[in-house]
Amino acid sequence: MVKRLERVLDSSHVQKNPSRWWGRKFLVFLGWLVLGSTTALHGELVRVVSPDKVKLPQSQMVPESRSLHWNSRRGLSAVVTFSSGPYTVDVTQPPITRTYRFRLPGVTEDPKTGLLVLHGPGKRTIPVAKSRTGRVVPTPNAHLRIRSEDGLVSVELEANASGKQPVRSREWSY
Repeated sequence: MVKRLERVLDSSHVQKNPSRWWGRKFLVFLGWLVLGSTTALHGELVRVVSPDKVKLPQSQMVPESRSLHWNSRRGLSAVVTFSSGPYTVDVTQPPITRTYRFRLPGVTEDPKTGLLVLHGPGKRTIPVAKSRTGRVVPTPNAHLRIRSEDGLVSVELEANASGKQPVRSREWSY
């Protein structure tokens, strides 16, 4: 590998085969161009991590239902119901089901548009959710993730600062 790199950097190699030298330079340039354009396409991500963390009663519980709720006093929160249903072996005992609310601080309502927004870098407003017929739905540039670390479960909201490109293909992930 080192010998190959030395050969590429050796100026005598350029004189022997200049077209190969420029071809490699072009590929390196193209790689940097692609890397830079993907960063520009996806923009800067803004992340809100819920301060609420819960310990599930069983280790084998999966999210059964998920939704967002907006309250003008309490703000935006994610409500997730976990169930041990898929892992219940004993049919005589019902599966354990628990519902938890995770606050997502920093989200406010924009009075002009009615969208729920975050304030990102440069005091830009980033839309993260909208209310439709009583339901709160994430915008295409927002993604909610349920995280589990050291047995504690929390929720985080990730939004693309450009507001145009989707962060993930699905609204929620686990």
